[in-house]
Amino acid sequence: MKKRVFVAVNMPDEVKEELIKISEKWSGLPVRWTKKDSIHITLCFVGEADEEKVYKIKESLETVVPNHTKLPIYINSITLGPSEFNPKMIWANGEVTDDFKKLVKDLHKHLPECKYIPEKINNFKLHITLARVKEKFGRLNKMPSIKEKVNLRFNAESVELMESKLLKDGAEYGMIHSVNLMK
Repeated sequence: MKKRVFVAVNMPDEVKEELIKISEKWSGLPVRWTKKDSIHITLCFVGEADEEKVYKIKESLETVVPNHTKLPIYINSITLGPSEFNPKMIWANGEVTDDFKKLVKDLHKHLPECKYIPEKINNFKLHITLARVKEKFGRLNKMPSIKEKVNLRFNAESVELMESKLLKDGAEYGMIHSVNLMK
């Protein structure tokens, strides 16, 4: 049986709660908010994977992740994404440090399953999807501008292989495998 999978960094509950608290000022917008337990940073989207592919991804994560140190993650703004002119989501954005970029490049190098163009890794945007704009509203392109400065920080201590189940009320995520970053 195939699973829809991706590689991600999960974050502490207190950071998720702070993002939700900040987002409450836009609670009246026609969006579907991401559930607290589903807030994460995607490092590599894989897509459909059978058990053999999932096993290979786990092996690759066990090889790559321990070679990288715990990462400080800095979340510095909330904006519309992917752009203000094409609003499909509300994103929390973060700083892409050199160590973060090295981890992403290493993952993509060792995980050919990643659906990301290697040349674009240098332009990787650390973003966290807080909400998805309802399709009809997004086409009308009448979302108010969202540009909020925030100052949140946490240390990423592990990288997870996650499964995504698409449900009527949004995606539900579950962890398949976790690998600790080096101390």
